[in-house]
Amino acid sequence: MKSNIITKLVLKNIIKPDVTPQVKDLLAGIITDGNLEYIATVMDNPNYEFLNKNDYFKTLWDEDKFTADLDQLYDLGLFKDGYIYGQVLASDDWGSKFNPYHYRMKCKVFLYDDQLKLRTLDVVINTCELIKIDKSEIKYFNNASDITSTS
Repeated sequence: MKSNIITKLVLKNIIKPDVTPQVKDLLAGIITDGNLEYIATVMDNPNYEFLNKNDYFKTLWDEDKFTADLDQLYDLGLFKDGYIYGQVLASDDWGSKFNPYHYRMKCKVFLYDDQLKLRTLDVVINTCELIKIDKSEIKYFNNASDITSTS
């Protein structure tokens, strides 16, 4: 119920004032929490950059989703300031084309294996949790083939 109230407040700010209460209720009932969070993120950040297929991103470390030693990730250039890195694979919708406005993305996050070689983990992440970056911001890719270098 609380989510429905928040949804109505967001909708009040993005739809025409003359829309009927029934239409507002309809929209409030079909917008998911993920959709709502994404809309609020975009509304709150006028410089928000939508993601495209193959874009690189950073996202906050989530110990429930990812398992790795953070010190090792940092040393390899795959973790910084609480963020790990990844790349967008596709939008997590039913369409065959990439939808940059979808609230969830299929992604690969960059981790490492037992030999400290890059490995990826495929995950679905809410789009509002992804911050678009340039590949050059990922220290790992600036270290060429020597991923143990931290300079």
